[in-house]
Amino acid sequence: MRMIVTGGGTGGHIYPAVSIAEAFKKKNKNTKLLYVGRKQGLESELVPKLGIEFRPISIEYKKRGLAGLIKHVGSLISSIFEARRIIKDYKPDIIVGTGAMSPVLLCLLVRSWALKQLSMKPMPFLDVPIKC
Repeated sequence: MRMIVTGGGTGGHIYPAVSIAEAFKKKNKNTKLLYVGRKQGLESELVPKLGIEFRPISIEYKKRGLAGLIKHVGSLISSIFEARRIIKDYKPDIIVGTGAMSPVLLCLLVRSWALKQLSMKPMPFLDVPIKC
């Protein structure tokens, strides 16, 4: 089984994602893991240290002002293409997301490809789960 795990920003998203991935790997030794997260995020430091392959996407959080908004929108657009390329190249059987922007991007892309399985964490700021 090929699994993409995604989620970042804080340890509250990263460690649950890693725990889920490790649980899948214990059940199925042939599980191949790929973690997708922000290039500048905490996950880019933590995940490789845990021995899990990591691929970054370049989404940035919105900064104040017009310049910040323009930069955020530009990074969002480029991240959609990056996430799409990662999914297309890796061909996952399942994607597990635990919050933040990276999972939302992957979730939206996966929906159009109708992958077999997807698990997403409820997003507290939306007060509803993301259904893909």
